[in-house]
Amino acid sequence: MNGRRLVIYPYVFSIVVMTFRRNMAGVHVVETGKWPMGQLIGAALITSLFGWWGLPFGIIWSFINLFHLWNGGRDLTKSVLTEAVGKQEAKRILSIAPKPKPPGLIWVVRFIILIPLLAILSFITFIILDNGKI
Repeated sequence: MNGRRLVIYPYVFSIVVMTFRRNMAGVHVVETGKWPMGQLIGAALITSLFGWWGLPFGIIWSFINLFHLWNGGRDLTKSVLTEAVGKQEAKRILSIAPKPKPPGLIWVVRFIILIPLLAILSFITFIILDNGKI
C-alpha cells in the first residue's frame, strides 16, 4: 500500500549461437528514491554490449530487455499480488498504491541503451547510402 514494487533487472549475454537470459541478483523491493542503480546500470551495460551477438534470440531478447530497463526494470508486483490475494483485490491495491518514480540517474541507463542502437542505425544507414559497399 505504500508504493513499494517488486522489480527485476533482466540482462542478455550472447555468444554467436548461444544466448543467455538472466536477472541481476534476484527480485528487488523498490521504493521511491531507493532504486538499486548499480544493478540497473550493470544489466543495461551487459545487454547493450553483449546481448546482440546471438542469432536470432540475442537480438529479440535484447530489445525486450532493453525496453524493460528503459522503464526502470521489469515490474512483477501485479503478478505476485494476483497470486497472493486474487485478481480483484490486486487491482484494487494497485489502483490506490502510488507507483515509485524512477530516480534522475535513469537517464544514465537510457544513454547506455541508446549508444548501441544509434551505432547499429548508423551502420545500416552507411551501408544503404554507400550502395552496399563496406
